Amino acid sequence: MDSNSNKKQMDDPLQTITEEKIREAGGQITFEQAFEYVCSEYVSKRIVWPSICEVRAEVEGNYGKYVTGFQPLKNGITRTFCSCPAEKQFCKHAAALGITRVQDPETFFNMESLPEMLKKKSRKELEELIMQIIYKRTECLTLLGIEGFAEDKKYDNDEWFDENEYGY
Repeated sequence: MDSNSNKKQMDDPLQTITEEKIREAGGQITFEQAFEYVCSEYVSKRIVWPSICEVRAEVEGNYGKYVTGFQPLKNGITRTFCSCPAEKQFCKHAAALGITRVQDPETFFNMESLPEMLKKKSRKELEELIMQIIYKRTECLTLLGIEGFAEDKKYDNDEWFDENEYGY
């Protein structure tokens, strides 16, 4: 590995995720429970957002689908969130997401490629795309400043999103 690769790995906490660090953060039992989900169809809609150092997915659990995220921070502390009913900072769904990222990173859509994809679309295509998004998720109208369309149900971890310093 050359010095540029070493520097990139040190500067990019996503490159520092290892199974051992996930085991340390979540504990042995959580780590073992996670393997039921790792690299399976249970972990879907996988995205990585390098600029905010986050991976996120939907994880099919025992009681439904959960929005799950994992964020290794430069100081070595890992933040996780999951909409599952477990009252743990680091649940098996978050561990499964982290392990899946380690074992199968190419299966995550890189959100930072999205602006380049959108630049290739015409204005008409973008308008149609926005209309399709709003048709499927009317609460997106609030992002355009239209009142009365906010989601009724908030995930328990919505405050995590509010705390996210990157504003996404």
